Amino acid sequence: MTGARASTNTIGLFPALAISIAMLVVVSVGSVAATGLYLSRTIVADLGSKVMASKLTILEQTVRGELDAIVAQSAYVAKSVAADRPGFGSLDRLGYFAGGSLAAAHNALAIHLADADGKGIHVQSGNRKGDILFQFEPLDIADDPLLVKAAREALVHDTLYWGEPIHVEETGETFLNLSAPIRKGQDHLGFMTVAISTKAISDAAAHAGDEQHTVFLLYGENKVVAHSRLDHGDERLSIEKPLLGHDEIDDPVLSKLDEAHPFRHSGITPPKDAEALELEIDGKRHYIFTKALHGYGNIPLLIGVHNEASAFDASFDHLHQNAFISAGLLLASIIVAGLLSRLVSRPVERTAQRALAIENLDFDRIAPLERSRLREIDELATAFNAMLVGLKSFGRYMPRNLVAQLIKEHRVGAGSEERELTVMFTDIADFSTACEAMSATEVAELINHHLTLVCACIEREGGTIDKYIGDAVMAFWGAPDTIHNTALSACRAALAIRSAIEQDNIDRQASGLAPVRLRIGIHTGPLVVGDIGTPTRTNYTVVGDVVNGCQRLEALGKEVAPDAEVTILLSGTTAEFLPPDIPTTSEGTFRVKGKEQRIEAFRLT
Repeated sequence: MTGARASTNTIGLFPALAISIAMLVVVSVGSVAATGLYLSRTIVADLGSKVMASKLTILEQTVRGELDAIVAQSAYVAKSVAADRPGFGSLDRLGYFAGGSLAAAHNALAIHLADADGKGIHVQSGNRKGDILFQFEPLDIADDPLLVKAAREALVHDTLYWGEPIHVEETGETFLNLSAPIRKGQDHLGFMTVAISTKAISDAAAHAGDEQHTVFLLYGENKVVAHSRLDHGDERLSIEKPLLGHDEIDDPVLSKLDEAHPFRHSGITPPKDAEALELEIDGKRHYIFTKALHGYGNIPLLIGVHNEASAFDASFDHLHQNAFISAGLLLASIIVAGLLSRLVSRPVERTAQRALAIENLDFDRIAPLERSRLREIDELATAFNAMLVGLKSFGRYMPRNLVAQLIKEHRVGAGSEERELTVMFTDIADFSTACEAMSATEVAELINHHLTLVCACIEREGGTIDKYIGDAVMAFWGAPDTIHNTALSACRAALAIRSAIEQDNIDRQASGLAPVRLRIGIHTGPLVVGDIGTPTRTNYTVVGDVVNGCQRLEALGKEVAPDAEVTILLSGTTAEFLPPDIPTTSEGTFRVKGKEQRIEAFRLT
């Protein structure tokens, strides 16, 4: 009946895959076209972005190069004067030194050096085309309010600092202002200021632009320092207004910079730490890259480059029209391919995952496979589920850890061999008497709980459970795993069993139940281990006189310590392998049933 339902309600795997492949072939032309359009758009946008980014990068390198050179030269001058090489004691030497430094920083038009009393020297840049590179004259800052202010500010600074731009009415120019205190240790020797030409910086920055790309440099967000259309002798400039606002320059894009917003187009990306903006003016869009330059005062400088977006838009419009068509076809193929792939792949993935769990013999955690509309997968699920039922039934009666280890070491069906092993027997003392007052269900529950405690301790120490004999457990160490010191592992397991039994007895007594007393015997020696049995039924077990000796040791516990909660007796051969930190006590020699020689017994304390 199941097979009939599968044949009428399912679709063959081959037709499903054939339809999927056919549809992918049909849409492949569209997907290739869409990919080409996408790449074309990316190339156009990337090329435009790189051109603007290169302009911004060149502008940044130019501005930083101009200003950083002056910063380095000014730091050198301040340090040299503080070290009196030269100092304020010789104004002529100081003038020539400062003038030489001024010549090395071509954008620095003037340097003022004054001692703590306000006396010093003023060095002015000369005519670079003639014979005079610089000229200097004595200075008294009391005659200049701006220098008096600079002297006060120098008292609260420890190093170079940028002041606000200043305008000099005599020359009609605006300068950037770099100052530095001159200190020797904790002593304040004076200060210096350097006037930096905004016109020279503007001229240098203009080389980063071209006919399509306009570059600019702002002080803060709205004061223009450099621009190709900036008149540095503008009559609107004054001491109170050293810089023009961005809306006072003949640049409609810069004047409306506050209205710009982030790009709406993907693919156009600015350099690192820069911002990409767009602005529409009279129906024309403009792209703008801006970047803040820090390190030149409390108010950062803002560099930028802008151009019309028409160079991008014409190509984008054509690309978008074709891209929409190709994208529609591609989307349809992706949806269909995704649905079909999901229909096929999910059942296969579930089967693989659960097959892996079977490989690990983890039958209890495996859920049956769901039915499928694909015929072959549905038949696979039916067969898998039938196999799973049989494995779950079989798994209840086999030692899974042992089988897993035998598979791992490729020892399944390998026969038997002789090894040096350690064997353990455990048995509950007076178990038959204790069971007389218990029902069969209670006896089974007690045995199952007890065996769970004991076997967990054995398996944690690498032991192999050989068999259960009622409430007794037989286990051994050294096969199939190779263990360096089987005696030590067995004794550690025995100590863990004792702790588990003692804790369990506390719980039993709290519940009004009688405590359990346990005897454990451990013996080490040569044994035959491996497949023992018939062709139809085989056990992985051990055979040899050591097994009998171990069982006699366990039984000897009733004579050595009849009232002990847990008695652990070892043979002499086992005790020889134990390190000093495992204490044992000799209980003497005993004659046991079936043995002519007496056995020396050691108690594990």
